[in-house]
Amino acid sequence: MKDITTQDLKESLTLFLSSREMDGTGGWREKWRKGPQLWASLWLLMGKDGFHDDGVKGPTAFSEGFLSSLPLARYRVTIRAGITLPPKAMFLWHLRHSRKKLLLASPPLLIQFNRYLSMTVVETRDE
Repeated sequence: MKDITTQDLKESLTLFLSSREMDGTGGWREKWRKGPQLWASLWLLMGKDGFHDDGVKGPTAFSEGFLSSLPLARYRVTIRAGITLPPKAMFLWHLRHSRKKLLLASPPLLIQFNRYLSMTVVETRDE
């Protein structure tokens, strides 16, 4: 695996933390509050999602009608260590012309002499 440096952290992310807000009827609703802006490195994780294993030519399951919609995109995110992420967190990825919401899908792991945190996130679909 390639050694990571701070020069590799080129993507701007804003951390959002989940909190519960009372709804006044004895229940609660989830509210996301804005956290710090972070610099990260993101890699798209490729796998067998979206591909039909029996296809010799490699047609996608979506184009062949086996899936009703494409699976959600997954990314590996690497940030500098020194921040504690709760089990339920979301990132807002600031792209040039749009933004993507990314939900934490795996607990962060310390890598490279405990200098960086690496985790898997899943892109959400806006309902």
